[in-house]
Amino acid sequence: MSVRGSKTACSGLDWNVMLGLLTQLKKDKKWQDYLLICIGSYLGLRASDLLNLKWDDIVGV
Repeated sequence: MSVRGSKTACSGLDWNVMLGLLTQLKKDKKWQDYLLICIGSYLGLRASDLLNLKWDDIVGV
């Protein structure tokens, strides 16, 4: 959370760092986190977009 009136900045995650994170999550069997990061990074979705996804949006039933 930022202080009111201040400017904030964010930067992207390096691709190789993201792949390392995915490898570690898969190794630790943290499947929900793994899928969330996979879908977000491969589809280029923001966190707010990811949180609004439903399973039917992904599977396309």
